[in-house]
Amino acid sequence: SAMSHIGRVRTIGRTVETVVDRILTRTKRSLRISEESDHVRAGQIDLRANGTFHANGETTIVTAATLVKVDGGQIHLG
Repeated sequence: SAMSHIGRVRTIGRTVETVVDRILTRTKRSLRISEESDHVRAGQIDLRANGTFHANGETTIVTAATLVKVDGGQIHLG
């Protein structure tokens, strides 16, 4: 029945899992909103901005086992 089909689509829609070798996305603008949490696990992560890179949180933690490097023309702490 149609109601049974709608129920299956809702169940499938709750979990979307994609397994691929590579995903490339090119956009002019992108916005992603997650109301609870967002996790990324990767061998390496490279974030670059031509302008301002802004990281903000009630608590922000940067941890490294070997080295943390901060390099800039001016560095303001506090």
